[in-house]
Amino acid sequence: MRFSAPIDGWSAYYALLSDALAKPSQRAPRAPAEPSTSRPTPRASLLERVDHWFSDQRSRARERYLAESADLCELESRMREIERYY
Repeated sequence: MRFSAPIDGWSAYYALLSDALAKPSQRAPRAPAEPSTSRPTPRASLLERVDHWFSDQRSRARERYLAESADLCELESRMREIERYY
């Protein structure tokens, strides 16, 4: 499979966001929090959470692409290709 650069612009973000909203969350349920005496930490804003989600998607796509390599030589070649792109 040939590595293709991600689509730039709002269409890519819209596609990723709609994909994320269409699938149910696959995260493990959280354990009940222990009571603490300190102040609770503030939650990340919506934009920070969306940015984190997009960066996770890019990382997973890169890892998936690298995992498809058949041998070490191909893996090194793919890593160089990714370094040139990013």
